[in-house]
Parts: sequence; structure tokens; C-alpha cells
Amino acid sequence: MKRLFFDKIAHRGENDDMEKAPIVSLEQLRKWMKENAVSRSALAKALDIQRSTVDNWFSSKRNSIPTHFHAILHRIMAGERLSPTEMKSQLVVPLSSHVLNLAMKEAVRANMKIEDWIAQTIEENASQEARGNVERGE
Repeated sequence: MKRLFFDKIAHRGENDDMEKAPIVSLEQLRKWMKENAVSRSALAKALDIQRSTVDNWFSSKRNSIPTHFHAILHRIMAGERLSPTEMKSQLVVPLSSHVLNLAMKEAVRANMKIEDWIAQTIEENASQEARGNVERGE
């Protein structure tokens, strides 16, 4: 039986792209949880989410795992050591309808999901800002 380790991280390179991890289907996750005697509560705790969130994945209404969990689930199922700091944080940011519509249009133009486009845009702007601060000696 595989053992799960959530307290320490298996260090990975900065260039690792977690978004390219294989898709984890609900059936794969269900089978793995059964084979390894992992409860929904334990999985939720490892992912730092509510048990009800995991329950919703398996409900007939939702029946899917959000994209941002696929990489971390793939690594957990592979038996890698993880820490909560490695998981993507989720942040609620209120946006006006106008701003959200503009973002959606740009995401469609870039052939991206809105979440991915927003994350990429923030990363690019934060990197530019950091480079500017270094150049200004701040």
C-alpha cells in the first residue's frame, strides 16, 4: 500500500510546469483512493480544501475536478512528498462586470481560459514591476 507524505516537499526546478501534468479523471482518483484507503477527508486535508469540495467533485452535478488540482493530484497519486506551500492559492478578487468582460474578450483572443489568462497577465505584470524595481534600485 502506498503511503502519502504531505509534510515535506520534493524540491522541483523553477521551470517545472505544473499545468502540463496529466489529467486526473474522477475514475482514476476514485480507484486510487480505494486502493490506498484514502478518505475524502484525508484528501481534502492534503489539498487544504473543505471535504465538501471533494464531495462536490464526485457529485452527479459537478462530476469533475477543477483544472488547478490536476497537477497536485497527479503528484500525490505518484507518491511524491508535498507541502501546502506548493499548492496554488485561490484568491477571490471582486471585478466589475466591465473589467470581467474585457478580460474574457482578451482570454478568448488568446485562446485561453479566463483563469489562465488572468494568472498569466498578473505574472507578466508582476515580473515587469519587479524588473523595474531592480533597475531603479528599489
